[in-house]
Amino acid sequence: MTMTLSRSRFAVATRVVVMLPAVMFFLSRQLVSNLTGIGKDALTVILVFGLAIVALISLVLRLFESRPDFLKIDALVFIQFTLALGGCFFYILSGISQPSEAVYSIYVYAVAPFLLYCGFMFARLNNFWKQALSWSCIGAYSIMLVAACFEVIGIDYWLFADEKWIIQRNFLGFGRATGLYGTQIDFGCLSFSFFCISFYRAHRERKMRYVVFCVMTALGALLSMSRVWIFATLVVLMFPFLRRQSVKQLLLSFALLCVLGFLMIPAANSLGLSQIIFSQDALTQQSNANRADYFHQAPQWLLEDYPLEGTGPGTQTGPDPLGRKFIGDFLWLGMLIDFGTCLGSLLVVLRLLLILIILRSCLKSDVRRLSQQVTVAFCLAMFLSSFLDSTYAHLVTLSLFYMVCGVALFENYRAYPLPVQVRTYGIPGAAGALGH
Repeated sequence: MTMTLSRSRFAVATRVVVMLPAVMFFLSRQLVSNLTGIGKDALTVILVFGLAIVALISLVLRLFESRPDFLKIDALVFIQFTLALGGCFFYILSGISQPSEAVYSIYVYAVAPFLLYCGFMFARLNNFWKQALSWSCIGAYSIMLVAACFEVIGIDYWLFADEKWIIQRNFLGFGRATGLYGTQIDFGCLSFSFFCISFYRAHRERKMRYVVFCVMTALGALLSMSRVWIFATLVVLMFPFLRRQSVKQLLLSFALLCVLGFLMIPAANSLGLSQIIFSQDALTQQSNANRADYFHQAPQWLLEDYPLEGTGPGTQTGPDPLGRKFIGDFLWLGMLIDFGTCLGSLLVVLRLLLILIILRSCLKSDVRRLSQQVTVAFCLAMFLSSFLDSTYAHLVTLSLFYMVCGVALFENYRAYPLPVQVRTYGIPGAAGALGH
């Protein structure tokens, strides 16, 4: 028994050695840039091409299977691919978009949805690889959280230097953490995403490492000082307690939440979070004014300025290398302005339909799996937050969203198996690769 356990741990450890660098590169190219001296832009190009290759390989493996129950998803993904790719090439050829802007949009709108099928591959991993992936995510995020703490305190260290973002500071002088991931809001969203995974897993498996990781990710969301993602984290934390049915359970849950609130209020006051949450500082008030202005200007932009021809894919939702962005938040509106109201509306509707189908797939199942719970939280977060910010325009955040949703879809549909015909087209080992 001891020998078997040691072998299992060794198998997981060897896989962590392989996966941890890849996960670290996926989550924080800035840290890799600081270590290697390679520019972050060059690493981003490598990441985008790598993810695109993974997405296309996943698509090829998906084509080996004949599953009528996937047809709705396949149709939405391929229609979105066709429209987005055609729109991006049109704007490039017409000279409205620069290639650097359009390449980002080609990946985000046309290629990234294929990562749903990458989720199918992750769902088929054996337990050793799944444990290694879990430990790799914990290790990579831990390093990012250390960087976040350095940013908040104001310690300069070469390994955690960020060449892209200037650390925003609140009126008390504390920095808002980016964790070397992107903006402060981006890091808040990543922390929320990992919080959902660790919280639901800790709730199911009762293992201490997931409880610790849950606390770490909640701290990350807190250090980002993003109101949206602090609130989203609190909602996920409170939801299981609110589902308690007996009066005794409700009272105990209420008492526990009061204790947590009592403990968190001093920390929030020390970091100046109370003023941020209640919009009492100048930076937050300016952010609220900008969002209100987007809603006020939206009718004119959509109906008069950009009804047919937009500003170009990636100009409002991308990295903005040419300084043409005037919508800093509100992802849905940014998509409409990028492609023009007509084509942009189609792309927004396609993404919303995909979210709806994924939600329906998760909610209709009688079995509550970890992937379902996480995916429901992800889908609701993506839909609602995109009215307030552009977090899901971050290419890693969006890629992670599609992968997790793909895992849930695969497990949901596997619960209702149909006769499956695997077409190998004479490729040796193709059937085995698909898990049949």
